[in-house]
Amino acid sequence: ELKLNFVYMKNIEDMDAVELNIKDLSNENIIYDETISEVNFYSPILQADKNYEVTLSETIEGITNEYVKVVMVKKVAAEMPDYVTNPSQDSENKILIADVDVLRQGQSVNEQGQIVIDPTIAKYEKIPACDFQNYCQALSNDKIYRVFANDGRQYSGFYSNANGGEMYDLTIEVYNWEDITSISPMSLPSAVTIDDVVSTAVVMGLQDKSFRLRETSTSAKYEAYELWIPYSSLNDEEDDELQNAFEEFQIKITGTSQIAAKIWVDEGTDNPRLIKTSTSLNNENVIDFTIDLEYYNQAVDYMVFYVMVYFTGATEGYGMISFEDVSWYTDDVTGSIFEAYNGLSAYLNLPNTEFTLTDTQDVDVFCIDYWGTNEAVFKVEIKNRSLEDQAELESGHFVQGSSEKILSLLSVEEEGAVLTSNVESVYTVPRNTDLVVYASPTHWGHRIVSISTDMYFIRTVPEEYQLSITQMQD
Repeated sequence: ELKLNFVYMKNIEDMDAVELNIKDLSNENIIYDETISEVNFYSPILQADKNYEVTLSETIEGITNEYVKVVMVKKVAAEMPDYVTNPSQDSENKILIADVDVLRQGQSVNEQGQIVIDPTIAKYEKIPACDFQNYCQALSNDKIYRVFANDGRQYSGFYSNANGGEMYDLTIEVYNWEDITSISPMSLPSAVTIDDVVSTAVVMGLQDKSFRLRETSTSAKYEAYELWIPYSSLNDEEDDELQNAFEEFQIKITGTSQIAAKIWVDEGTDNPRLIKTSTSLNNENVIDFTIDLEYYNQAVDYMVFYVMVYFTGATEGYGMISFEDVSWYTDDVTGSIFEAYNGLSAYLNLPNTEFTLTDTQDVDVFCIDYWGTNEAVFKVEIKNRSLEDQAELESGHFVQGSSEKILSLLSVEEEGAVLTSNVESVYTVPRNTDLVVYASPTHWGHRIVSISTDMYFIRTVPEEYQLSITQMQD
């Protein structure tokens, strides 16, 4: 819980009256309206993700002056030591946790306006780090818990299963009314429903995408994404040890300002449930979350994730989002434009090489590693079959080759810490077909080569293709 601690620095005796009013701006309800008689006192509990108007009125000789501030209460990611965020077999370190309602019962305010804790009531459980994850999963979904940890310095935060199991803390930001229009979290998040997110979501794979948000555009105050994950790519149905496995995912968002995100999952029920809400401390938000496959409806072929992102400290700007399965998913080529652009899969000349698309969600991204200013043209050739099939074909035998692919050429611009990409050309590569296209980073802005498949066609069997990039000589 969070309360405001008020310390009145003037002499109350010099005033005819001093009054304090606190209004909840979400419903205009007055939660505090009292005449101040003590120098030090606390407000009622303020709720996370709400804004409050605080008005102090001073009356001297019949003349009243008002001072008004707007207080924003925000959830932020709680900083915790590694043994809390990445639990292992560590049984030495202990994590303190207690029900907030129980702590509140053991708390009172004395005559000096100080909070006093009764330790016989406000008790914490000491949980070994290796048992903490299982302990939390058994907690009530409608309860909030206070958490403390220590690795030479003290860490604190809150835990709730209703918050997707993410550790969070509460912070406040104080503004004048005239500052609010420039700091609005883009009129979100309460106005946007999961139905809005589903209807506007852009389909993406295990890749990254760039976006731009604008407060002045009704349709661009937030961005929504949809990701389909085939069940067979999550869990080997022939391996009994994996039948009740947990699958771990990571979403990374970089943007102009602090970034908030909400994540829903539809586990085959057509009823997406909110599993995570996260607000970053800076312009990067890395969100890890786990799905228990025991609760997944295997009657359908895939589960669907929905993600909504928006800025909390800017009215417009650029962002980039990436989605990754970090449990076991292996890939021979990055699906990240950011990583390719920064050298992970950048080539000035790439000899003919076999690559693999693991499944429908896999995207392979390559960067044309030319940074000169002179005119340069590159030949990009894809052969939609494996090297083994290629040898058979050249021996005069018929081969099936690989299924339809999509080859895209994209341009890239740097917007601060964010890369924005734009699709310049898209080519369909039919089954067992060769295709040659020509790209120019200097003339047409072609910087990125992306190989993917139709994401609406669920494919779980890996498929090979060959790719080469060759700089053409004058």
